This record gives sequence, structure tokens and C-alpha cells, in this order.
Amino acid sequence: IHAFNRLDIHTSPVPNALLQFPTGNPAEFKVSQLHRYVRLLKEGGQTEDAKFYEMRLLQRYVLPLIPIILAIYGAGIGIERSRAKRNLGLTYAAGLLLLYNVFVPVSTTIGSIGILPTFIAALLPLVVTVLGGTLILELRKSEG
Repeated sequence: IHAFNRLDIHTSPVPNALLQFPTGNPAEFKVSQLHRYVRLLKEGGQTEDAKFYEMRLLQRYVLPLIPIILAIYGAGIGIERSRAKRNLGLTYAAGLLLLYNVFVPVSTTIGSIGILPTFIAALLPLVVTVLGGTLILELRKSEG
């Protein structure tokens, strides 16, 4: 029998490192903190939490591209002929924005619970917005 203070107990540094992170909203983390937190969660075997935070990390890189894409498609969709009897450009642009706003929480949930890999789920709103914008532009061309 050995005294407790003399026992050689090997422990992982991961739980202590996880306790050093502030708890709260992932939006409050810096990108470097969020990246480190995801890595620690994976090392600690907390895969469910790691997926949740990894989705937030990937969205930090992907979602800033959306305003640029929406501006490009919005300009193309909003162009009207001066003699056009219908003004549907605003309606189509609003529909594209609604499509994007629906797919962000859906893809976040799909990636967080593991239905799709987090990288693919993070790209899903971007891909759907591009496909929807292209479809709307083709529809606008056919209107004449």
C-alpha cells in the first residue's frame, strides 16, 4: 500500500485544458481559440461537442462569402428592361435570400448531429445559394 501523494498516476492534460476555456457562445471565441477548442474536444473523445463547435469554426470561413455571392446574383437578378411590364427582380432576389436563410440553420443542424460531414454541411448554404441564383438567372433570361 502506497500513500496517495506518492502514487504515479498518469492523466491526460486535455480535461485541464478544456477547463481553461470560457464556457459560452462559440461566436464569442476567436478563430484560433475555436480551432484549439475543437482539437481538444476531439482529443478528449467528445465527438458530439466537437462536431457542434467544428461547424461554427467552418462557418466562420464559409459564411463571409455569401454576401459577395448574393450581391453578384442580386445585381444580375435586379436588372430590368425599361419597357418590362413585370418587375419581378426584387421578388426573385428576396426568394434567393430566403433560400439562404433557410439553409443556414438546416445545414448547421445536419452537420452538428453528424448526418453529413461538417465540411460538406458548412458548404451546403453556399452551394444551394449558387445553384438557386443560377436557376433564377436562367429563369430571368427565359422571361425575355
